[in-house]
Amino acid sequence: MAMEIFSRCAICSSLIGLLLWPAQAQAAPLPGADRPRTEIRLGSGPSLGGSLKLNPIWELGFSTALPALNFQQGSYFQFDTGRASAYAMVQLFNKKGFYIAGVAGIFADLSLGPTFAFNTWGLQAGATFAYDLNQALTLRVNIVPGIDFLVPPTGWLLAPATGISVVWRPQPALSVSFGINGNGDLLGLSWGF
Repeated sequence: MAMEIFSRCAICSSLIGLLLWPAQAQAAPLPGADRPRTEIRLGSGPSLGGSLKLNPIWELGFSTALPALNFQQGSYFQFDTGRASAYAMVQLFNKKGFYIAGVAGIFADLSLGPTFAFNTWGLQAGATFAYDLNQALTLRVNIVPGIDFLVPPTGWLLAPATGISVVWRPQPALSVSFGINGNGDLLGLSWGF
């Protein structure tokens, strides 16, 4: 069910992106295999994230969100679940504009209703792929499943680092993106320094 919703949202997001192409606003603030860097990310989820470049191939990052589109809980535009994650990313491959990185981390969904509680928490691990379409556009695909540790376990789910996006860089430090991620972001803005 969650994968069907994710697929439909990815298709709709892609179509909206094509319609908005002249405005040049493209995808979601995901960890990207194409760059370990220090940056702050804002998403339309709404979400806030950041990353710290440790060296040319390692990055540590975090994200927090109050997703309007909560694929795990099946609630939309209720803002009743908070989401947080932390991850480490290592770039494994970097040749001719194609990049692969490994990502691993933790995540939690928090119920913000009348009773504060963990809806789920667990591990996320997977791979991120990026391809430079040209000097200003990059396609990112992150396959980062999560597994929760609640009893009884609910199984595999879409972790916050999962997603697909097209990223436009109008300046070296600024990235604008359009796509979808596990935080429910459709639009994103990243500022690197």
